[in-house]
Amino acid sequence: MLKEKQMQEIQDLKLRGYSINEIVRYYEGQGQKPPSLPTIRKYYQMDAVPEVPNQNLIKDKAFDHEPYRSAIIEIIKNNNRSNYCASSTCMYERDASQEPGK
Repeated sequence: MLKEKQMQEIQDLKLRGYSINEIVRYYEGQGQKPPSLPTIRKYYQMDAVPEVPNQNLIKDKAFDHEPYRSAIIEIIKNNNRSNYCASSTCMYERDASQEPGK
């Protein structure tokens, strides 16, 4: 898990004009093991360090927005439960229970 100091350091290096690869070389030049490339990219692409560091960041899902949500629910309603994975079932059951009148 990345420490808040490293998160801020990645942001600071970005503001100083460092590329992602230059950030890796910076850590290596300091005699430190650099964070993984996906981790550096994650914090490099953020506008600022999160208020609550290391909190799971919630990402929008395609099925949370129309027209995808309605289409996915309809497909699940019309198919045998053995034709799709359990996570799809949970998503459908959650959404179906939140529909008005249910």
